[in-house]
Amino acid sequence: MPDAIDSSITLINRLGEVYWDFAWVMFVQVSVLACVLFVLDLVLRRKVRAVIRYWIWLLVFARLILPTDLRTPVSLAYWLPAGENSRTQRPGETAEWSTDTPMIDRTGTIDAATEPLSDSLSNSSPEAKAKAAPENLPPGDVFTAPLPPAASASRVQLDWKGMIFIAWGTVVAILLVLLAWRAGKVRALVAAAGSAPGELEALLGECLPKVAMVRGQLRLRITNRLGSPALCGFFRPTILLPSHSLAHLDREQIRLIFWHELVHWKRGDLQLNYLQTVLQILYFYHPAVWLTGCMVRRLREEAVDETVLVIARGDADRYASTLLDLAAMALDPAESMLRLVGVVESRAALAGRIRRIVARPLPKTSKVGLTGLAAILALGLLLVPMARSERPADQEQP
Repeated sequence: MPDAIDSSITLINRLGEVYWDFAWVMFVQVSVLACVLFVLDLVLRRKVRAVIRYWIWLLVFARLILPTDLRTPVSLAYWLPAGENSRTQRPGETAEWSTDTPMIDRTGTIDAATEPLSDSLSNSSPEAKAKAAPENLPPGDVFTAPLPPAASASRVQLDWKGMIFIAWGTVVAILLVLLAWRAGKVRALVAAAGSAPGELEALLGECLPKVAMVRGQLRLRITNRLGSPALCGFFRPTILLPSHSLAHLDREQIRLIFWHELVHWKRGDLQLNYLQTVLQILYFYHPAVWLTGCMVRRLREEAVDETVLVIARGDADRYASTLLDLAAMALDPAESMLRLVGVVESRAALAGRIRRIVARPLPKTSKVGLTGLAAILALGLLLVPMARSERPADQEQP
């Protein structure tokens, strides 16, 4: 039993060391990337459409998925000075030493203190062996030098990296349980919702061609447990309409709501939202990840607003008044715990969205475009790979 405990602690310490070597490098890389994108966003927010800024901020989540030692000659970090010897140890690698191997210093001499005792005695002269042997040793007996105590006699201690790994795993496990609970609440919400009237089903069918979608498995449900319309489902999308809001919204407002939710599904916002949630759980300790999450959620809604305005052919005042009406009817604060993708997700960000809709010129297109795509890819190649060159600093210049 003690051996099993020692083996478990040793494994935890090793995992903690690997996790720490990865986590601190990722912490620095994500912090630098988020700071650069934040400054860039301040410069571009009045000049660039929200859909392009949205995909630029997603580069932070791409950094969280990719390995820390990713390097490419077109990245900026690749050409940073690499120090005296950049290849002696990569991030995440640990030096391995054998207990049977003597330590060798920079001059090439062997440290006598680390040389095994048995080897030093076996290679010594007969006179040295006679001096080392006890005087009362019977004739003919062979003297064997005493060995140090066995390593198994000392208990293995849990180091600080192992403690950090245990703490991280505990918090992640708790958050994943909460995520599973939230998914169960959403499934129960959809199951308890009722069928929509035929006229709403027909109106939804009229909205589908505007976003280049077919009906397929799309479902429309009415519920009294939500304050504002929302979209849920990973493989099978379901639009949830609050029953109390139907009496206060006219046909054109409901049409705008349908377009908003259909655009969310067309863009894959639900799937990206799930991925974002999982990454925020795994990197719960990183403030830059939470900042990025807030920016992505806000820009996601602004990008959908731009698309709806393009589809509605510039009816900005009507769309803004619809958002205000939905915000006034939003009742249940518990729905924010479910993190559904809806029309009104945050009242704090709603004012900014409405100012942007009313004040800014109407967008001519809702697509990223070739220029925007090229800019996003260029930024990704320049900023996301953050490992430096493997060449020593003295070899980088001829």
